[in-house]
Amino acid sequence: MNSYFLFFSHFLKSPKTVGAAAPLSQGVINQIVKHLKKRIRLSAVRILEVGAGIGNVTHSITKLLLPQDQLDIVEINPEYCQFLDQRFGKNTNVSIHCVSVIDWVPIQPYDFIISTLPFNSFDPLFVERIFAHYTKLLKPNGVLSYVEYMGLQDINLAFSKGKKRKIIHQRKHLLQDLQRRCLIEKKQIFSNFLPCNIYHMSMHNKVIRKELAKKS
Repeated sequence: MNSYFLFFSHFLKSPKTVGAAAPLSQGVINQIVKHLKKRIRLSAVRILEVGAGIGNVTHSITKLLLPQDQLDIVEINPEYCQFLDQRFGKNTNVSIHCVSVIDWVPIQPYDFIISTLPFNSFDPLFVERIFAHYTKLLKPNGVLSYVEYMGLQDINLAFSKGKKRKIIHQRKHLLQDLQRRCLIEKKQIFSNFLPCNIYHMSMHNKVIRKELAKKS
């Protein structure tokens, strides 16, 4: 099956879980893998990609892998997993896991986590659980990189009322607080179907790790 046909068919079925009307541009992909590309050591690194979809980001990650590296892909959609296995299954240092990231428990933590999950579609408590789990999965000096569509929460707020508006506010404040305390770098990318913010985060802050550990 054509990758873009697969993407759009799932977007039409469940736009909230896909989170975008078009795959990420190469400009966004280049930025989200930036810290992996800048790695300064030749020793083995462990990478977790969450929400790989049709594998556009995965393709760029695999081009940066050294033979001793390990890439774990966690994708909850079975059709995407099958497609990813066809594209990347022959890579000896790539493993594909068809499971929710909340249920993913690896043997060792990761140097890099690259996430394209649509946080703006999730309940705030679930977003908090995901970040708590990311914190557990990441090495103390590791880097979490994730994407967020620019201004989407503000647009949703403008057209929301009551309970829905309260949920959006909670999610927005949660993410802003994490960004304020853990941000390494933020980049705005306009060369995408919807402009994006890319966040690179360090979760090594002891207070953050202790607070999020209670949520997982």
